[in-house]
Amino acid sequence: MGRRIRIRTTSEKTSEGIHSLLRSFPRQMPADGSAETTFSLVMGPASNLAHVRPFHSFYRDDLKVGRTTHDWYMFRLLEWQTNMFLGEHVDDYLLLHAGSLSKNGKGLILPAPSESGKTSLTMALTRRGFGYMSDEFGMVDTVGEDIMLHPFPKPFSIKNRTLFPDLAAQEHLWVGPGKDATPEQDEEPVWYIHPNDARESAIGNSVPLRYVLFPMYSSSANPSLTPVKSGDAVRNLIENSVNFQQVGGVGLGAIVELVKGAKCYSLAINDLQQTADLVEDLLSL
Repeated sequence: MGRRIRIRTTSEKTSEGIHSLLRSFPRQMPADGSAETTFSLVMGPASNLAHVRPFHSFYRDDLKVGRTTHDWYMFRLLEWQTNMFLGEHVDDYLLLHAGSLSKNGKGLILPAPSESGKTSLTMALTRRGFGYMSDEFGMVDTVGEDIMLHPFPKPFSIKNRTLFPDLAAQEHLWVGPGKDATPEQDEEPVWYIHPNDARESAIGNSVPLRYVLFPMYSSSANPSLTPVKSGDAVRNLIENSVNFQQVGGVGLGAIVELVKGAKCYSLAINDLQQTADLVEDLLSL
């Protein structure tokens, strides 16, 4: 997205995790060493006492924005702070809170709030051969005749690894809580995996955006697709825009053009594999 972030840490192990998870992003800094913001992960020293866990602190520039006794939770803070920074500073792309994928030269986004099942579905579709763009952002051009979807290949952030048992068994692929972790009440466990560790050569290329599916989990409904009216689609996309204030009228115009050129559906999610079947069939037409 053209933004420059410096990430520093006092821990070699944490540094290795960051390098592994973010290896698809350019790591070269400008010659002058400048960055628009700096994230510092200050890891507390280990204690000789088994019942004492050190505190780790997360800084955005000089401001402490988080503290935890769990090293894995620092990656969660890094994810949140990166998302906040991009939402505040990116003005040349429209960022939609959405899973995003590509298939057969067509772009697909799954705009939805948290807890909708979009990340699990994005993972399931990626493992079936879809090109992974992001499990967090639909990165959309706001200029040009065609609305293009671009990759933002952040690592998957998975809350329930049991949905993917073959991957879950490969502990070395993941960054997250260990087996003996005891999260605090407000520290929901999350595991991270690079998309190319979820499936070889998983990351897709820029494609025209052709499908918008608004996912919603339902414990009672079978997986299904229901067409969404253009006005409702525009409203839902605005509600799921991360940086709408930054892009303003240009973003609104991009959303309107997006809806004109895409097929828009609501997507009832229940059984993950059946839902993935439904989406795969749609994009095979």
